[in-house]
Amino acid sequence: MDRNYDELPEEIWELILHRLSGDHDIHHQQLESLSSVSKRLLSLTDRLRRRFTVVDQTYIIHDRSLVNLSSKCLRLQEIIMLKCIMITMKGVRFMLHNSPNLRSVSMCLISNIHGTDSLFVDVTSGRCLSELHFSDSDISDEFLDSIVKARVPLKSVCFSDSGSYSIDGLLRFLHVYHSLKFLDLTKSYQLCDSSIVDLSRYLRDLVSIKLNSCHKLTHTSLFALLVNCPFLEHVEMEHASLGKEEDLNTIINVLYNVHTKSSSMKSLNLGWNSHMTDECLLKITSICPNLTQLDVSSCSGITRSVGEVLKSCPKIEHLSIQDCGGVKNIGLNMLPLRLKKLNMARSGVNDEGLVGITVRCNDLVKIDLEGCQHVTTSAVKFMVKNCEKLREVDLMGCPNLHVYIVDWMVHTRPSLRKLVPPSYAVTSESQRQLILRHGCQVCDK
Repeated sequence: MDRNYDELPEEIWELILHRLSGDHDIHHQQLESLSSVSKRLLSLTDRLRRRFTVVDQTYIIHDRSLVNLSSKCLRLQEIIMLKCIMITMKGVRFMLHNSPNLRSVSMCLISNIHGTDSLFVDVTSGRCLSELHFSDSDISDEFLDSIVKARVPLKSVCFSDSGSYSIDGLLRFLHVYHSLKFLDLTKSYQLCDSSIVDLSRYLRDLVSIKLNSCHKLTHTSLFALLVNCPFLEHVEMEHASLGKEEDLNTIINVLYNVHTKSSSMKSLNLGWNSHMTDECLLKITSICPNLTQLDVSSCSGITRSVGEVLKSCPKIEHLSIQDCGGVKNIGLNMLPLRLKKLNMARSGVNDEGLVGITVRCNDLVKIDLEGCQHVTTSAVKFMVKNCEKLREVDLMGCPNLHVYIVDWMVHTRPSLRKLVPPSYAVTSESQRQLILRHGCQVCDK
């Protein structure tokens, strides 16, 4: 007997869609395919949609678009808006007030978010909002003060490259939101060591912070964070001034407490710090004994300290020293290491250093040796024979390797899944297809 499925109540359709999704949330791709079936399903899937990304490169997204979004997507929890330069504070305020389940708002290149107007209509707006991320936008002190007055339950905040606010404005903001878990102040050029020392006192619950391209910050800022933020696990300070001389009074005040070790710190991304020295790196890592990830890419002043770092931080599993031309090895003692991923692209590693890595790193899964001029076939063969868990190897631009090395590696080490050969011409397409049958992809990057 024919059934008219259009007569099913919407509550039943909701149950069906949730069952199809396999959990209590429905994925964006599933909603897209279902919404193409009928207008009714389009309306229903819009109502169930919890995440929405808007990218406007043609200037067609206006405040009215946010009004429609709020009225149709009743369960909306996360919205990402990129390059929506026609959207104003009025539209964002309407969306926050009329989307009661909204938890996360991310905006990039929103030029009309400024002035003295508040993001929130009244105390009922943004009651579930825990993540507020702005990038490449105009953030003023008045804007920060309006968020402070709203007292929404923020845990994650990003003001990346949005630095019209002052240090005093940021201090007022953090004084209220002292329970933040994540903070991104990338390209906040007004920040200096003394301001980070002051800010860090309000960040005792902080877990992760990004301070990339804050050019005035030295290792005094990093020490202040390690001392004052007991739960801090992840720090990014690329393109800063770690290792550069700083104000003597500031460093004395901070170093007074640096004997305390940061047991929570797990990940440090300190790449592209041209002033970084071996002594500076050893100071930093000496108080981070539980570090598992370290990135000091393009820190040209680092030469001999890597071995000592791995000795004081024996739990490191991911290490990046790419473009560190002075690093020839990671220490020559025979103590085993936990390294699983090692990026040594364009470093100074030689055969002796690579053999030492092989002997000490039995758990090595991925290694990048791109552009390593001093590595030869014999050392690479030794590595492949002895690293039984090896899955990914990059040899692009290594001039001292024989052309047969690719076939030999694949047949010798069955665990390999991805291999970048020394040059584009080493393997033909037919050879690559044959190697793929062994479970390994040969690609140019």
